[in-house]
Amino acid sequence: QIMNGINSMLGNNQKPTPKLRPKPPGECLLHLRSGDIIPCRVTFIDERGVTFESKLTEASFVPHASIKVLELRLDTRPVKIEKTRFDRLLTLPRMQRDNPPEQLIRSLDGDYLRGRLVAMNDKELELEMRLDAKKIARDQVSRILWLHPDESAKATISKNNIANPAETPEKKLPTGIRVQAVPADGNRLTFFAQELAEKTLSGRSELLGACRVEIDKIDQLIIGGEI
Repeated sequence: QIMNGINSMLGNNQKPTPKLRPKPPGECLLHLRSGDIIPCRVTFIDERGVTFESKLTEASFVPHASIKVLELRLDTRPVKIEKTRFDRLLTLPRMQRDNPPEQLIRSLDGDYLRGRLVAMNDKELELEMRLDAKKIARDQVSRILWLHPDESAKATISKNNIANPAETPEKKLPTGIRVQAVPADGNRLTFFAQELAEKTLSGRSELLGACRVEIDKIDQLIIGGEI
């Protein structure tokens, strides 16, 4: 009350941001490296990848190599990281270069831990940090970010200099027309459309298998080369 009174006297009527409180696991957002974002409920994570449930896809598992970010809490605000701290988070000590950390774990308060995510269930996360095991309560974590070595600047330069498209085997794509469904919340799902029955557009994704979206629940349907 005293702080609110002082803020009013100073002409600052904005209320302080309330501190987030832990709560049971709920709806999550799974960001894939392809750019697609899947609303889901994550059941567990192991050394293979993330197991989840979603109304949009037939698939219930995605490997670590295909994941960018997992948002465990959708009510957390972005936290700006200073460049020096950002560089420190991504700089590897020599002793860790043979066993680099693969994830960044963000707490509800905006603090970050770097390590390798070994497992997660509905209660806790198990992390390997500098070869030591550490357990963290799941309700204290807001996001998990995956660090992929091939996305670094050095890896990109090396890939551009060495890779030969003629030597890259072509993947067999699903039949249908590639579409991207974009709902009002900004999430998106890309797949090959195969059937439109009443208001449901269904098809298959290269990674997620059978997919479906309700036409009346999306803002845009982007088709083919327009994606």
